[in-house]
Amino acid sequence: MALRAAIELFHLPSRVRTMRDEPLPLGVDLLLRIAAGDVEAEATAITATGCSRDVIRQAAIFFIEQVLLCSNSDSYRVLGVDSRAGNGELRRNMALLIKLLHPDKNPQGQRSVFANRVNQAWNDLKTPERRATYDEGRGRALARKRSKARKSKTRASSKQMLSLPRQLCVSLTHIAGSQRLLSRAWLFLLRVAKQCRAVPHAGRMPTGGPSQETGGQLWGENIRWPEAWRKGPQG
Repeated sequence: MALRAAIELFHLPSRVRTMRDEPLPLGVDLLLRIAAGDVEAEATAITATGCSRDVIRQAAIFFIEQVLLCSNSDSYRVLGVDSRAGNGELRRNMALLIKLLHPDKNPQGQRSVFANRVNQAWNDLKTPERRATYDEGRGRALARKRSKARKSKTRASSKQMLSLPRQLCVSLTHIAGSQRLLSRAWLFLLRVAKQCRAVPHAGRMPTGGPSQETGGQLWGENIRWPEAWRKGPQG
């Protein structure tokens, strides 16, 4: 419902951009009546929401200015309706908006730009001939917008596809680097094993304790371990 949407938007203004892209909720006419000063509409809103009169009125005006009267709204949205609305509904909403934006209620002219948009929207739709002409132009504009959106999506997909080979090359580079590291480690172990075989007594374990063969030392004490083993892999 438009009333609850307006109150939520009033307390969370960051949703304005999202709300502008969504279809209008039901009950926009109640917001227009509240903004125009309809006492009965205000009482209905107070009963339905439990909010104060000031909050309800400010929320209704904020919704109208930020969602209906924003610069990218079409003439139907400016008047708070969709393209299926009848002429009577258009005329009623136009009158409520003009009452809200009247110079007597806006002496400093801060909302004059909104009044100009309402007048332009009404001029676009006030007769069947003008409305047909506007609908034709609006249809072409929507078609161009959809076409542009499709092209943008296609370009984004193309960029993503072009980035895949680069990502693959990066992945292969990491894999190749890992393979080089493993190869170096394997060559290092082979060098260590080769040097160990060249050391006396390194390849066999005596069955007893110290002996004449080992010079009175335990096995392994007289082994000079290769320099590469102590320093680790180089390069």
